[in-house]
Amino acid sequence: MRLSTRLTLAMVGLVILTAAAVATLIHRNIEQRALPRVLDRIDTRAHLLTLQLEAAVAGVVRRIRERNLREELREAQYLLQESAGDERNALERRVERLAAQLGRVQLERSRSALYTTAPT
Repeated sequence: MRLSTRLTLAMVGLVILTAAAVATLIHRNIEQRALPRVLDRIDTRAHLLTLQLEAAVAGVVRRIRERNLREELREAQYLLQESAGDERNALERRVERLAAQLGRVQLERSRSALYTTAPT
């Protein structure tokens, strides 16, 4: 093998080695700068989705509770129409209590709508 061939191979090897070293350094630098930002963005997004899911579940629970209270109130009002005496007094108290609970649930819903709906 001639001297010029060996020198050419050595130069090519040095260029490849230098390119690999520079690429490794650039890759590490990018990882150190970009990865924390990406992870922070993912964490923020996950937190936002969690809050939205919690709000949706709370809304569903509130609606189910309100529906059940409405049904109980209708049943108590129906029984109140057909009752008399002591039973009527107990049913009147129950109707009042259910109506108050339903009013609180509706107030909760209107308050939560203030804080969960997007401004227009």
